[in-house]
Amino acid sequence: MRFLILNKKIFSFFVIVSFILLGFESVSAQEYEFLTSWKADSFAPFWYGGKILPSRGSRVTVSFELLNSGKISNLSNTAVRWYVNDNLAKNERSGLGIKDYSFVVTDYPGNNTEIRISIPNHNGQNLNKIIEIPVVSPEVNIESPNLTLGDISKNAIFKASPFFFNVKTINNLSFQWTANGQTAGIYKGSNILDFNVDPKVGLNSQINLKITAKNLLNEMEFVNKEIQFQLK
Repeated sequence: MRFLILNKKIFSFFVIVSFILLGFESVSAQEYEFLTSWKADSFAPFWYGGKILPSRGSRVTVSFELLNSGKISNLSNTAVRWYVNDNLAKNERSGLGIKDYSFVVTDYPGNNTEIRISIPNHNGQNLNKIIEIPVVSPEVNIESPNLTLGDISKNAIFKASPFFFNVKTINNLSFQWTANGQTAGIYKGSNILDFNVDPKVGLNSQINLKITAKNLLNEMEFVNKEIQFQLK
C-alpha cells in the first residue's frame, strides 16, 4: 500500500513538471510568419490581370503584417528595419512599427531588387523576411482585334498595348508606326493604327509592321516591336 501511494506521488510530480515544461514551451516557441505584398506604379492596360512589374525608375511600395500563430502582431512599439539590396534604408530612427516602405527602383532590367525586413529581438527572436522584386523593361504588344496577324487584308485596325512604362496614363506615351520602313502613322495619346495599304501593293506581299512606343516624359524610355504578316 505504501508503495502504491509513493508511485502515485511520483506520477503526480512528473505530471506537474511536464505540464510546467510544456507550458513554458508553448510561450517561448511562438510561430511567426510575414505576410507581405508589393505594388509598382508602372503602367499597364486596365484589362491586364497579371502582376504589374516595375521597370527602372518605377516607384514600388512594400508592406507587411507579422502574424503570430495566425494573428496579427501589434508592432506599434517595435523597431522595424528596412534594407534595399542589403543597404539600410529606414529604421527605428524614423519611428516604431513601420510596416510599409516606398522606394524608386534603381536596378536595371533583368535584375532583382532585394528588400529585407528585419525585426531585431522581437520577444527574444530575430525575425527577417527577404522579398525579391523582378525588374523588367517596358514592353509593347501589337494585336489586330478582328484578324489574325499571319494573314491581314489591305485594310485593318491594329492596337498597341504598352506595359510597365513609368507613366500614369497612356496619354503620356507616343506611338509611331512604320510599314516596310515607311511611316504609317504618328499618334500622341492614341495606340490605334488604321492600316491602309497602297493599292499598288499586291496580294501575298510581305509586310513588316513596326511600332515605337516612347515615354513623352522621359525620352530615354522607349521600346520597339515588329511583326510580319502577309496581305490576302
